[in-house]
Amino acid sequence: MSNGPIITISILEEAAYVGLSLIYGCHGFKLRDQLKMKLKETARVFLERLKSFLVEFRIKLLSMPEDPDLLLKAVEAYRLLPNDAAIVAACQYYGIEKIATFDSDFNRVASLYVIR
Repeated sequence: MSNGPIITISILEEAAYVGLSLIYGCHGFKLRDQLKMKLKETARVFLERLKSFLVEFRIKLLSMPEDPDLLLKAVEAYRLLPNDAAIVAACQYYGIEKIATFDSDFNRVASLYVIR
């Protein structure tokens, strides 16, 4: 495993979603409908910059563990939403002990050292 920065696909999805939500000023189904109508130039630029960021900093994408029990156990044990539980499951599966996040929910996971 790489010693460099790594993320799960769900983290990339969340970053893209938050950025697009800010650009369009909406979220959920409304955001979906706006994207179907037109991709704003600012959204296209944002997505290109996100891609460039991943390349420039050599950020690797981890595949998610195939065992659904890991995710479900993390939801139950740490009272996390499924997306955060999937991140915890991946960290545990790959032996990752440090996570950079502003999300205080990860403070409940004793096996992770949170970097702010």
